[in-house]
Amino acid sequence: MKKLIVALLIFSHSALCALLGEERDWGFIQSVGGISIGKPVHEKKNWLLPVRCNVAGLREVTAKPTLLNSGLVWADTEARIKGGVIYLTIETALVGMGGETSDCGPARLGNIQPGKYKVRYLSPNKSSNEIGEVQIGL
Repeated sequence: MKKLIVALLIFSHSALCALLGEERDWGFIQSVGGISIGKPVHEKKNWLLPVRCNVAGLREVTAKPTLLNSGLVWADTEARIKGGVIYLTIETALVGMGGETSDCGPARLGNIQPGKYKVRYLSPNKSSNEIGEVQIGL
């Protein structure tokens, strides 16, 4: 009985992550075609960082896609800012349970201080990979 309860809890956690959004690691991002960033945009006192990525693996961005995910959509582009580094993480969800497209949306940076920032991809295991650099303001 205990094994059944543990199995149900594990399944429930996995199902909940898929429904509410699952953070994806660097390997996943590379397998669906990679990721790149655009020039930051100032909108209503906040900054947005355009992000190019397709979680279904339909487009090559910086790598040739090796995985197709017709059942996944983009759910969020999380941004964490520490010092001079912007860390991005892509979240996915199942079709019908998250966003409406497999194309990634921009990262909301808020009212970030002007300056030059490195941009890195942050995987759930806290490892990070360089994506590029951006200039905010000025």
